[in-house]
Amino acid sequence: MSDSNTALLTPLERENQQLRRAVEELSILNELSIAIGSSYGTDEVIRTIIKRSIKAISAEQGVITLVGDDVNDPTKTLVRTMASSGDR
Repeated sequence: MSDSNTALLTPLERENQQLRRAVEELSILNELSIAIGSSYGTDEVIRTIIKRSIKAISAEQGVITLVGDDVNDPTKTLVRTMASSGDR
């Protein structure tokens, strides 16, 4: 391959990688919206969000914390989840 073809290929490969990442992110958001739309309760929605988020970024654990106005206890952990290696 000539040097001019190689010079053109590198930016195209980079753009292709960015497009793949964008498609993956949109796919995750689509899965979340479908799961949330079919859920009935707040707890189920929150658990779905954290479970799918952990899977999406290959994390070992995730937490959703609510921040409130209570000066003595401004935060409240709503849900904490850990994924086993088989869940990811």
